[in-house]
Amino acid sequence: MIKISFFEKILKLKGFDIDSSFEQLKHLQSLTNDEFLKWQVTKRWEVAKFHFDNNPFYKKKIGKSFPKKWTELPIIEKSDLQGDLKSKISEIYNLNNLYISNTSGSSGHPFYFVKNKDAHAMHWA
Repeated sequence: MIKISFFEKILKLKGFDIDSSFEQLKHLQSLTNDEFLKWQVTKRWEVAKFHFDNNPFYKKKIGKSFPKKWTELPIIEKSDLQGDLKSKISEIYNLNNLYISNTSGSSGHPFYFVKNKDAHAMHWA
């Protein structure tokens, strides 16, 4: 029998699919270095394209067409993301169904960020 931690129980109660995240993590850890690098490149393009298609802030930053080369994507700086969180999240989300957190602000400017439940569950796995 697998023992589940109190923390994992809390995550499940809050709607985080931690079991799926552990399975995904196990799969990723089983990949060879080359397979993992290929997965990583595929995922980074998927994430960039998703935000281009669903995020007006990101689309404006990129321009009218999605680039073919990774180096053509604009560099997003901390200052670009500070300010109103609502204007930075993709259209399919709202702040009520996202995990919201922030950095300590040791630079004098805390950085607020959001993650969907799947990303947050993967973080904890």
